[in-house]
Amino acid sequence: MRPEVAKAVKIARGGSINVRLVSGDHLKTAIDFAVQAKIIKREEAKTACMTGEEFRNAAGGIRADRTGSHFLEDPGAFANLINKRKIRVIARARPEDKILLATGLKELKKTVALTGDGINDIEGLRISDVGFSMGSGVSAAKDASKMILVDDNLMSIINAVLWGRNIYANVRKFIQFQFTVNFSALVLMLIVALVEGAPLFTVVQLLWINMIMDLMAALALAAEPPSPSTILNPPVRRADNIITQIMWRQILGMTAYIVGMMILMFFTIESILETSGKKSTLLFNTFIYLNLFNEINCRKVSAQGFNVFEHIHRNIYFIAVFAATVGIQLVMV
Repeated sequence: MRPEVAKAVKIARGGSINVRLVSGDHLKTAIDFAVQAKIIKREEAKTACMTGEEFRNAAGGIRADRTGSHFLEDPGAFANLINKRKIRVIARARPEDKILLATGLKELKKTVALTGDGINDIEGLRISDVGFSMGSGVSAAKDASKMILVDDNLMSIINAVLWGRNIYANVRKFIQFQFTVNFSALVLMLIVALVEGAPLFTVVQLLWINMIMDLMAALALAAEPPSPSTILNPPVRRADNIITQIMWRQILGMTAYIVGMMILMFFTIESILETSGKKSTLLFNTFIYLNLFNEINCRKVSAQGFNVFEHIHRNIYFIAVFAATVGIQLVMV
């Protein structure tokens, strides 16, 4: 066993990923390997391990329709194995055992990733949500899989999950920032237009705001590299909304704050300024900086961790874009 396997399994468990071993080896051999790999503890072997024959009998088997799709014969029995007995090791397994396991987990609304390298693994790789074939495996298995592990290393799967969760989180960060800028600008423009009969910002100012909102924010937030804690983000179900309740709370809260500050300044600052031109410049400057600092807030979109400056030094794009935006803003005003 490779030394990094146990580390990969530990990281996977921290990321809410359940690792199961389906092996053709003898039960004792499979248990010893699973214990070394930290898939199970020695005391869990009696309940969490079984042979392929026992698994097929307890799970009730599967059936296939004319289209080749597979279905459980007894979903309740399979759910009992997974949820109550928490089966994690299947020894003396046949190729259909992987198909049965993958089919059952998918019927339980789980996302299934399966590894394989031989002819017998082709159907399991095909029906799983993400099939990983080994670089040293047969060509047919590679063709049936969605990803190929060139180095045959379990850590490569962990890295794929890490980057996948990081990209999804970055998209959420960008959406949160863009919604806040859009909502606050829209509400402000409507209120000022109704009160004054004239727009709050000029066309050039609106174009600059749009550039900050789209181009600059995309470079700053979407280029955030993954950190080791990214793997701890909970898995996202297919039915989950991309905008969470926490994000809506942040979007609406910051929109209310920005609009409130701008309206307060709009109706009170004129008395201490000499010309309306200074007022317009001050309001535009304030709006830009409020959203710029909100861009830092948008680096956190989940309930896990509130330090918005965490690992900010690792994102050179964010620092460069933030500094460039501030510099250009100073030149403009």
